[in-house]
Amino acid sequence: MQQVSFTPAGVHPPACKYIAAGDHLVVDSWSSAAPGDVTITARVLTPDGQVQTQRWTHTPNTDRSRATTRVPLAEGFLLGVLVEAVGIAYARGQCWLLVGIQRGAGAVGVVHEQLIGDYVTGRVRLTWPGGLIRSSVEGPGVLRSVTGADPAAGAEISMTVPSGARWLLRALSAVFVTDATAGNRQPRLVIDDGTNILFQSADPSLQAASVTNRYSAGASLAAQTAAVNTHLLALPSELGLSAGWRIGTNTSGIVAGDNWGAPQLLVEEWIEAV
Repeated sequence: MQQVSFTPAGVHPPACKYIAAGDHLVVDSWSSAAPGDVTITARVLTPDGQVQTQRWTHTPNTDRSRATTRVPLAEGFLLGVLVEAVGIAYARGQCWLLVGIQRGAGAVGVVHEQLIGDYVTGRVRLTWPGGLIRSSVEGPGVLRSVTGADPAAGAEISMTVPSGARWLLRALSAVFVTDATAGNRQPRLVIDDGTNILFQSADPSLQAASVTNRYSAGASLAAQTAAVNTHLLALPSELGLSAGWRIGTNTSGIVAGDNWGAPQLLVEEWIEAV
């Protein structure tokens, strides 16, 4: 005996989103890398009972600025949206996407539904329904080894967080060479917001003339001389830096012949979407 029966009429809608004539799927992305295009697939149940699959490509910018793609959708019930970058070397923290439904074409259209907001990677597909809508600075970022500019002799290290980025400074290391000019120098690690000092760390020991020392900073370290020609500087365990904030040195007693080498930073980076 048949235990299950189906209603032939008066069936409830199969999805909660109805796409009207004039609605568009809008994809916004912010990316710091250039691996390649992202593919977006949408499935719509049209009024004649057919399931229509539409697929497009979206090309993110590579400088953390916004790139936008708008495509018209078929009228009907939106069954699902898939965003994928299969085989493309995006890591989490590099390419953040927003996917929504917009009424009207072009920049004057109004986004009235937000479907997806997350990072796409080569191994993680983004989906609606069932996916998450998260901030671009939520969850883990991408780990980057960043080499700063090599300062001229007598100049200090100065690095600026790039536009569109949020950094969490995990570690820093740089070599400081003093010339033969008599006198002691005391290097300090300084972090500011472009104007105001937010954090400063220094090894209480001094560096004499004609000496080469390496200074390394890390979270939860105590400022100290760790070994011959090796000095440790303290960092807070969670030191988030916004775009335009600076990481640098301020060295007491520095002379024209002293020379900082190019700093090497370990940062965790997110997109700061604007």
